[in-house]
Amino acid sequence: MNKQKKKALIIGCGIAGPALALFLKRAGIESAIYEAREQDEGYSLSLSCNGVAVLRMLSLEEQVFAEGSPVSKWHMWNGKGKYL
Repeated sequence: MNKQKKKALIIGCGIAGPALALFLKRAGIESAIYEAREQDEGYSLSLSCNGVAVLRMLSLEEQVFAEGSPVSKWHMWNGKGKYL
């Protein structure tokens, strides 16, 4: 039986790409992340409760919370202006 080491290709470097790479690393799977943009376009990051749960699962919440500010309420609209 062929016992090649597993590797994953991750397309996109939003919050999910690096989070997935960290989870895969914990599982012993090597990964590479590819992003289409060549330059940074911003540094703002908002996390809802499910994003915070992922940070907690990765044991990264303390670092993020130390640099950020809590938000207790926000309003979101989609690209067509519809309130979500």
